[in-house]
Amino acid sequence: MSYRPNFSRFIEDMSIDPIINLLRSRTSNLHESVHNLPLMQRLLSQECSLTDYQRVLVGFYRFHCRYNGLFSILPKEERFSLQAPALVWLDNDLAALGVEAKKLQCPLKSSKGTLEDYLAFMYVTQGSTLGGQQILKHLKSRFESQESSFSSEFYQGYGRDTGKVWREFQVYLEGKSQFVDYEKVALSAELCFKEIIEDLGYE
Repeated sequence: MSYRPNFSRFIEDMSIDPIINLLRSRTSNLHESVHNLPLMQRLLSQECSLTDYQRVLVGFYRFHCRYNGLFSILPKEERFSLQAPALVWLDNDLAALGVEAKKLQCPLKSSKGTLEDYLAFMYVTQGSTLGGQQILKHLKSRFESQESSFSSEFYQGYGRDTGKVWREFQVYLEGKSQFVDYEKVALSAELCFKEIIEDLGYE
């Protein structure tokens, strides 16, 4: 039996802007595909091991490395001020498991990202912190009391402030949406999920 977080319910309950509703509808099937991956199925099962957990962290580290520095061309004031430091969280969680993340082979993008790409990436990654809160409960019940090497900064995310930060991101996204092509944002969000599927399916 596996635990299934209902990420889309959180997005729907908190969604107020047309661009977020569009992104949700365009990516819902891909998001479901992420949770249907064998590795994610094991992570969410009662048989999950620290090795499974480590492989998930490596997969997400690979994904976030793709975008590391990609948006440096965008002025700081254009970016979301509370952007999740996912690579830092993942680095720390992997270090607790004895993995030096910086030595991992990671795919990189050659071009610089647009504002549409950034908003799509942020929608996917900020939104994942909502589902992460549910996954965290499962992981803590599985490992926290028995594994000294268990660290969960990535799934802990913003902790109690997760909902608040998501609402602030919605306001930010709504403000930027008037300057972008919705279709390009949706296509970029779809690509993000496809890359996550690729990076989590690396086994």
